[in-house]
Amino acid sequence: MAVSYRPALFSDAEELDAGLRAADRDEVTATSGTDTLKGIRRSILRSEEPVAAYDDLGLLCVFGTVDISGSYLSPVASPWFLGTDRISLYPRLLIADARRYVVALQRRFPLLVNYIDARNTTSMKWLNRLGFKLDSEPVPYGVAGLPFYRFERRANV
Repeated sequence: MAVSYRPALFSDAEELDAGLRAADRDEVTATSGTDTLKGIRRSILRSEEPVAAYDDLGLLCVFGTVDISGSYLSPVASPWFLGTDRISLYPRLLIADARRYVVALQRRFPLLVNYIDARNTTSMKWLNRLGFKLDSEPVPYGVAGLPFYRFERRANV
C-alpha cells in the first residue's frame, strides 16, 4: 500500500479521533482539557495548511503548523502531529517524508517550537529523528499542568 497526502479537511477530525493513538489522545486532553475531537478540529482550523496522510484503508495522520510569530521577532511556527496506530506500518516512509516537510517548512519558519507530553516517548523518538532538540527537563504545561518537554528545531541559516 502507498501513502498519499492531501490538504486536511475539517471532516478528517472525526475519522482521526476514532482511531487516535492512546498517547496522542492523552496529550490532547492534557493540553486542552477538552475532548479530543474538539482539540483535533481546533488544530486543523488554526493551521495554515494542515495535511492528511492516508493509505488504501483510510486516514493515517493529520499534521500542521500554527504561526505563532506574533510573540517573536522572526517567523516562528508551532508544529503538531496526531496519528492513528496504523502509522507504525510506514515508519521509514513517514520519517523520510516528514524530514522533507520540515526542511521545506523551515524556509518560511526558521524556528519551530512546541511542547510534547513527557509520557509520549514514541513521539519524542520521532522528534529526535527529525532533528528537534528537547529540553532536558519537563515543565508543567497545558490545562492539566502535567510534565511536558519543550522542543525546537532551528533552520540551518
